[in-house]
Amino acid sequence: MFKNPTRNKIITALFSLVLSFTFWLMMTSSETTTQDKTVMLEVVLPGEDLMVPERQFPESVTIRVEATGGQLKVIDSRRLLLRYDLSRESQGPGSIVFDPEAMAAALQFPWGARITRVPEPIDYTFHGYETKTVPVVLSLVDNYDDRLNVQGPIKIEPDEVTLRGPSNLMAAVRSVPVEVSRASASPGFRIEVKPNLAAIGPRVRLFPDVVFTATPDVEWKRANRTFASPVELAPGLVVPEGRELAVSPETVAVTVSWPANYVNDSDPNGGVRTVVAPDMAELERAGGLRVDVGDVLPDPGLVMVRINPSRVYVSLRPKPAAAPAAETPAGTTDADGPDAPADAAASRQPLH
Repeated sequence: MFKNPTRNKIITALFSLVLSFTFWLMMTSSETTTQDKTVMLEVVLPGEDLMVPERQFPESVTIRVEATGGQLKVIDSRRLLLRYDLSRESQGPGSIVFDPEAMAAALQFPWGARITRVPEPIDYTFHGYETKTVPVVLSLVDNYDDRLNVQGPIKIEPDEVTLRGPSNLMAAVRSVPVEVSRASASPGFRIEVKPNLAAIGPRVRLFPDVVFTATPDVEWKRANRTFASPVELAPGLVVPEGRELAVSPETVAVTVSWPANYVNDSDPNGGVRTVVAPDMAELERAGGLRVDVGDVLPDPGLVMVRINPSRVYVSLRPKPAAAPAAETPAGTTDADGPDAPADAAASRQPLH
């Protein structure tokens, strides 16, 4: 059987290449190198209702690792996370110190891999909670409505509150700011407002929670308006059948104190009415009486200043008889011109 020298050469070359790659891989895997790695931090804190840290802990730290290529591949395949339990720490300062051997064990590094540089210690301070009673201070914004008269300062309720928060923040708290918009002020209304606790600091809360109200001391500006008003019979009164009410004078001059906020576009007199309420039985017996003129005001902000005259004479009189319908003689029409006979014109005169 004959051997193929070319085939043997190819096999020998491939075998040599595999041996060379294997030798290179062994050499590179055994060589050590250094790399920086990011390690996530998980810090377990005491309950927020007990203590709070003065500042936030970092989410990660950086370490330097010395390892072979194979070891680095193992390290890179894992999630690097360190957990520190500080849930039982007491109030005051403390520190997280990083030990390279303890970190390598916690991170389950392969045997032989080393941490050559650790982070600087993380110093921390835990603060407990305390309560404090402080006054409420108004912070005024905007301007009052131009139609308002300001009688006095805005009253805030409550005027002091109790706060609860970390001791390091509470030491500097002197008051609670409450912002009030003067543009929203109106007479007789309280404004619900909220304190600006964010200006004091995080985790500071009202203790207990309360609702703040601001009461402005303002009134609407007023002006007197005078106009003529017809006198009417008061609602609910009925004139006897066949009679009508006569009033003298039929209109009176009224002066009304008008608040700046009142508008009634449907009536130039703002819906103000003047009325009389005579005793109908007495009026029938006497024939006529002098009675006071009353007013009907459509809005509680309107105030009657004066009515002139304040008394009028009222009487009952028979209603005028209705005029009978005019008759049109047969043979004529309403189209008769000016030359129509005189007896036709006379036939269209009303009867008394």
